[in-house]
Amino acid sequence: MTAQAPNFQQLLTFLQVLQSGSVSAAARSLFVGQPAVSMQIKALEEDLGVKLFDRVGKKMVLTSAGEIVRRYAFQLSELRDALLMDIEVSEVQRRSLLRIGILDGIPKLLVLHMAQHLLQPGLDVHLQLTEGKGKYLMSELHSHQLDMVLLNYSPESSELSGVEARRVATFSVGLFAHNDFIYEKKRGVNATLKKWPLILPTYHSRIRAELDRYFVENDIEVTARVEVEDTGLQKLLCSKGLGVAVLPNMPVLGSGGTEYQLKFLDHVPGIKESVWLISQPDLKEKPVGGRIASCDFSMKKTAPM
Repeated sequence: MTAQAPNFQQLLTFLQVLQSGSVSAAARSLFVGQPAVSMQIKALEEDLGVKLFDRVGKKMVLTSAGEIVRRYAFQLSELRDALLMDIEVSEVQRRSLLRIGILDGIPKLLVLHMAQHLLQPGLDVHLQLTEGKGKYLMSELHSHQLDMVLLNYSPESSELSGVEARRVATFSVGLFAHNDFIYEKKRGVNATLKKWPLILPTYHSRIRAELDRYFVENDIEVTARVEVEDTGLQKLLCSKGLGVAVLPNMPVLGSGGTEYQLKFLDHVPGIKESVWLISQPDLKEKPVGGRIASCDFSMKKTAPM
């Protein structure tokens, strides 16, 4: 007799009989009648063309063929459980996962503020934050590997096809130093820029291009002690007295109350730092869309940290 492929329910019933120790106990565990369990076992034996159990007294003992079936049935049961778990995890992640691309020049305080807002109680959100260059992040957004991107510039029109963009914040740019720094305000910003070594953003950033233009237009010869892309590192170096940093003037920075203990000196006239949010069109329709829309990226409502 040629064996036929058993159905999955037969194998699960077979495993329950093994686990319970008897047909009657398996029936109670499965909330079915004993005849239904007996029929499943009989059908499994007929499909495979083998005897699965021998009775020794009141006990059911596996035959050698039954031992083979037990091994494969257990593997199939584990695969079923793994499948159901993966499907459940995938569905949860689909509903709650928010993949955000962050330009490496975006201030970390703003990212922290956004994360705290998005993770407030009331909405189950799992954040996945990815740092990178603008071109790379926009490419990931267009290939649907990201849900939204934060940049400090507006992308070219060719990059905005199929996505939505809006400016969510604009900050003035100012000079910052460690708390012991003595600032001669009457001498003004330009004198400070000339006199003290600076911690500047790197050349490829938009704000650096505006600063260089300002230096040329105002005949300012500066000493760049450190050029660094990461604003958090700029603040850290500044807090150690390694130079005067040129940074976006966020409310929590202007208060002088950050963990870096920086002192705000003055604004650099005419230079602004904007933050742009570029997102998938359907993001606003998701539950997290409302949370994003209500986020105060300008941080005006943020208490000093």
